Amino acid sequence: MSRDTLFVELQSQGYMPSSARQLYGTSSELAAGDVSYDGGFREATAEQMFGEESIVECYDAVPPLEPALIDGWLFQLLIIAGFVAYLYMLLRSWNFIGSIWMGVFIRRSERHMRDEGGELPLERFKISASVLGMVLLSLVVVRVVDISLPVALTSGGDIAIAPFYAMIAVVAFVAWNYLLHKLMSLVTRSEVVGGASAIALMNFVRSIVLLYPIVTAWLLSPAELLSTWSIVLCVAVALMMLIYLKETFVLFVGKKIPILHWILYLCAAILLPISFMATIIPTELV
Repeated sequence: MSRDTLFVELQSQGYMPSSARQLYGTSSELAAGDVSYDGGFREATAEQMFGEESIVECYDAVPPLEPALIDGWLFQLLIIAGFVAYLYMLLRSWNFIGSIWMGVFIRRSERHMRDEGGELPLERFKISASVLGMVLLSLVVVRVVDISLPVALTSGGDIAIAPFYAMIAVVAFVAWNYLLHKLMSLVTRSEVVGGASAIALMNFVRSIVLLYPIVTAWLLSPAELLSTWSIVLCVAVALMMLIYLKETFVLFVGKKIPILHWILYLCAAILLPISFMATIIPTELV
């Protein structure tokens, strides 16, 4: 096929002819395309290619982007919705928050708090804070797995539903604690079990009130600030754990229960389910 025949054929298919000036500017010219340099190419400097003021910069190769669990839309949505719910809870239940924290320094029963705001508002506050805390814990689990393990996901859907798997683990942890306290209460028929359960719930609510902004900042922190926020979070969590341990220790000692039983209770209620989740969760999210 000759050049003219090919040109006519392309025009019949809708292709329009264009010159070098139309495509690349008025200073452009169409060269013959013949390579006159031996070897088929020659090196050119940055000044020759892009102008006299151009220089060559060398950078390290950019690593390929890997899918991250915290990039899922559900993770981002839960952070935003959870923080809005947290602010709304603070606005509606500020009196209860002050009473709960006052109980750390001055011994106050739930009866005193009910007298201040009523039994139903107190129960609603505890339930809403607990649900909010469970959502927050599921996000923490996702971020911890994302940091600790090399994640190899096959599709964007896996990233999106990662908080759902983590929520199942958190619900299992809560259900374990509920059933454990119920079983211990039936076996021992002691009020100590109920007291330990109430202390755990109250300290969980306190932790959510105090730690929610810190945990949210840690969840959203970029890689260069992650270590700083991790230190702040660890210090705050350690403070809350000391308060919980102090209150449970005082309860067991006050009832003249051996310290060994207190240690066994902590292992069964906290360490055992956490170790189980640390084994199971990575296999489900990765």
